[in-house]
This record gives sequence, structure tokens and C-alpha cells, in this order.
Amino acid sequence: MKKFIALTVLLLAIAVFFGNYHVVRDKQGLQLVKKSEFGFKETWLDTRDWSPLDYIKHADVSKELAKKHWSDLKRQFESGWDTVTKKFEDVANDIPEDSLVKLQNQAQHKFDELKQRWERQEIDRATLERDLEKVKDWVDERIAELESLNQ
Repeated sequence: MKKFIALTVLLLAIAVFFGNYHVVRDKQGLQLVKKSEFGFKETWLDTRDWSPLDYIKHADVSKELAKKHWSDLKRQFESGWDTVTKKFEDVANDIPEDSLVKLQNQAQHKFDELKQRWERQEIDRATLERDLEKVKDWVDERIAELESLNQ
């Protein structure tokens, strides 16, 4: 009898979970998205091959996925800029201040351009991540050049 009760409670918990959440598979993996109302419709969604029309049909899911991905990208962007800023701090004593300020301004401009391209939806997530790495590599190269000139 105890096994039956435990199994019943477990099945009810699973039913409540799937009644309240969409399990969404997208290009970044699995996501949990809260349903706007309880039900078992569209418990599993695979968005990897969705067309724009599919995103419109599932507006609440699309909106939640966009929020999740935007916050992930925002953190990634901030982390990328923090990495670059730390590099500037590490070499502040080795490079003339005017050269360092110029490089910081150029790097900030590159980050801002990339962010604007993303916000205008001119690039996808993979391109954004790739270009973010390119900017970090560019900063590393410029710092190395400036350090070699000052030795």
C-alpha cells in the first residue's frame, strides 16, 4: 500500500510539473518555460527548426525564450567586457596612458557596434559569440603590439 501511495504522489507531482511547464528544445539545449495556464497541451516543443510563423503562433513561449537568451547574452557581453577591462588594468603600468586610453576607446567602440548589430537583429547568437571572441583577440594583439613597442 505504501508503494502505491508513493507512486501515486510521484505521478501527481510529475503531472503538476508538466501541466505547468513547457519543456523546450532549442539550439542552446533544453529550456523550461512556465505555461501561461495549466494544461498538457504543448508540453514538449522543439524549436530548432521553427519558422517565424511558428514563433508567432507560440508568442508566450517565444517571449520567455527571448528573455532567457537575452539575459544569457547580456551576461556573456558583460563578462567579455570585464575580461578586456581587466587586461587593460594589468598592462596599465607598461603602456603609455594615451595609447591605453586610445585602445580602450577603440575596444569600447567595437563592443558597442557588436551590441547594436545584435539589437538590430542583424546577427544570430553564434555570430555574436564568434565576433565577441574576435574583439577579445583583437585587444590581445593590440596590447601585445603596444607592449613590444615599449620594451
